[in-house]
Amino acid sequence: MTCRPRDRLWLRWLHGQTRGFPVSENKHETVAAVVVTYNRKELLRQCLGGILAQTRPVDAIYVVDNASTDGTDQMIAAEYADRVIYERLPENTGGAAGFHHGMKRAYEDGHDWIWVMDDDAEPQPHCLEYLLKHAGPDVGYLAPLILGGDGRLQSYHHKRLSKRLFTSEVSPARWQCWRTGVPSSPVRIDANAFVGPLINARFLSSVGLPNAGFFITWDDTEFTYRLSRRGKCFLIPEAIIVHKDSQVGAVPRGGGPRMYYSYRNQVLFVRLVDGHFASWLCAAHLLASMVCHGLRRLLTTRSATRPTDTTPTPPESRWHGSALVLLRALLDGVLNRCGPWHVKTAGKR
Repeated sequence: MTCRPRDRLWLRWLHGQTRGFPVSENKHETVAAVVVTYNRKELLRQCLGGILAQTRPVDAIYVVDNASTDGTDQMIAAEYADRVIYERLPENTGGAAGFHHGMKRAYEDGHDWIWVMDDDAEPQPHCLEYLLKHAGPDVGYLAPLILGGDGRLQSYHHKRLSKRLFTSEVSPARWQCWRTGVPSSPVRIDANAFVGPLINARFLSSVGLPNAGFFITWDDTEFTYRLSRRGKCFLIPEAIIVHKDSQVGAVPRGGGPRMYYSYRNQVLFVRLVDGHFASWLCAAHLLASMVCHGLRRLLTTRSATRPTDTTPTPPESRWHGSALVLLRALLDGVLNRCGPWHVKTAGKR
């Protein structure tokens, strides 16, 4: 199929009229689904059910199990032994390493497209069919529209990144969905969560694989942003995937491992994209934001507490622990230190 001239395509993009993108001329390209799971066999069952129900069947399904202890291996053996390629890792290496491993396996097996998702995702029946309608050799990845289990749009998973990466993960004013709701045609994006993007395997030889050192969080943003610098990447609104997570797009707080990874990996991402100096600016911005949040929380708690109020005030040790985790995360980020939480602290995931 002959593409429209670049200038006309750009004008159509400005007006949001991006239908008619070239469709892959190779009707026999293979698609492999890669699912990473950890101790969520019921969600995994629903995820695999969604993949197996596609109107355009996948050619292979790879399930990478991060050493689950909830009987995931028995469930796979009993229900999906002849339908999935199952690999149980010897230890929990985090989602980042799981996707690294699964995508590497699918790429080495010669598949043309790799459809990646967490175990809490369930693609709707026409999802893959609609994604492949927009496939082409110059497309880096195609992402389905992500809806929560309540049917609400999770627009924060589809990212148009701010030019000043050190101040924000994403600039909402630059993202169409925040202003006008669900788009009616394909939208160019910079980064996307690992919730259903269909990745063109041709680019992996030059772009590489997800950074296993991120462990969890930001590994998807870093990889898909890296891919978007080489190929055209789009959100395809007609392709729907349901994401049954409990997250609301906010940065975790409270001093736990997820808070550590969220802050450290954001700084790591900025360091990889914009360099060492930008990572220091990012760390300073995050530290200032955390201090302001703590002060607001403290003032709000004190003003709301009355002599007859028996609600306990958060102990100082909680804020002290959060501060230590934050400082360690920011320092590890600017110094380019990767790896899992338990290597760096006495805590356990």
